[in-house]
Amino acid sequence: ETKNKSKKSEVGEVQVKADKITGSFTNQGDVILIPRMTYNVLDKEGLVADRGEIKKIYVPPGASANWELSLPKKIDAGQYSIVLNTDLEDGDVIVNEISILVDDAGHLKIENLKN
Repeated sequence: ETKNKSKKSEVGEVQVKADKITGSFTNQGDVILIPRMTYNVLDKEGLVADRGEIKKIYVPPGASANWELSLPKKIDAGQYSIVLNTDLEDGDVIVNEISILVDDAGHLKIENLKN
């Protein structure tokens, strides 16, 4: 096992597929990662509209894996921020913010991804 573990990773390729938000998790380090990904959906007032955990993925060094997040069926139209927390263990956490817009018909649109 590597003495100086490198836990570099990146969340990317965030997009809408039907009623889900999907993305990729890329392991840029030199150890296997099995990240615990949790999320909070915040409305424009900062109140929690939804929260949950994304199914765990197994990501060897240099590889990528896909993840998906389902929003509740009944979510009001408006702007939301999804705060995605990725726990890589041993105190290493990555936080991403995804800005989305829900229209009156319930369709989702990604507005921004902050790493």
